Amino acid sequence: MERVLIVTPDSAERSALVAQLTAAPYDTSSADDLISGLARIAIAPPDLLITVVEPGGFNGLPLVMSGFAQNARMAALVVHPVPEAARDHERTLHTPGIVRHVVRPEDLPACSR
Repeated sequence: MERVLIVTPDSAERSALVAQLTAAPYDTSSADDLISGLARIAIAPPDLLITVVEPGGFNGLPLVMSGFAQNARMAALVVHPVPEAARDHERTLHTPGIVRHVVRPEDLPACSR
């Protein structure tokens, strides 16, 4: 079973994603901060990491790097609040593996289907 780790400080967003991915055949866990996310990666490196980058706030990119260090085959989905941020990160960051920077949709739960 594929392991998915969701790390975001937004409890509603985290809960919606966990509920949808747990209903599918995924071993899903979550964390609400960087320290907890890093600890979960160290214990059980995920196959897919979903995290966020908020300007002036939460930055999940260290989780991406730590995840790749633990599991070189990990994929990552990094959610941004605006299109410009997603494009800038996609263009300028050179991270290993499969990393996709996307814009947070208005209806996030529908996006994870």
